[in-house]
Amino acid sequence: MDNTIPREPDLDGIKEEFHIPVTDLKFFDTLNAVLKQDKIKKSKMRTYLIGVGGSQSRVVGNMLSKLMKFSVGAQFCLKGQNENKRRFDKTEIMDLVTECVRSTPGVRLTETDVKTKIGRWLKSAPTKLGKDDTEDESAESGENDY
Repeated sequence: MDNTIPREPDLDGIKEEFHIPVTDLKFFDTLNAVLKQDKIKKSKMRTYLIGVGGSQSRVVGNMLSKLMKFSVGAQFCLKGQNENKRRFDKTEIMDLVTECVRSTPGVRLTETDVKTKIGRWLKSAPTKLGKDDTEDESAESGENDY
């Protein structure tokens, strides 16, 4: 299926406004708080993430890669069962990504599917450290399907 959604949505200044992809936990926490408190900014981020798009197998990884570096993702696990990592499934960012994936045209994933893919992306993030430091867009989402 030919994806007609642009790879890089045209929302001038959104990366600078939100400091994405976030490079550390401080920026992650700030972004999470902004999305929780400011409905206008959350709506703008929603529009951006839906525009990121991707195939059904890559849309989750594409969105997460636009939001955070692998070094940040490596510090999370989905349900917080690893005491050395932070819990991701109770964040505003998790809720927003789930909502955006489910709203992406041509993508038919259940909420459970999205959670599974997010968990896989977070679990594999430590093995991909440094890959998102390149300008190559294909390196951002990694080689696996999330």
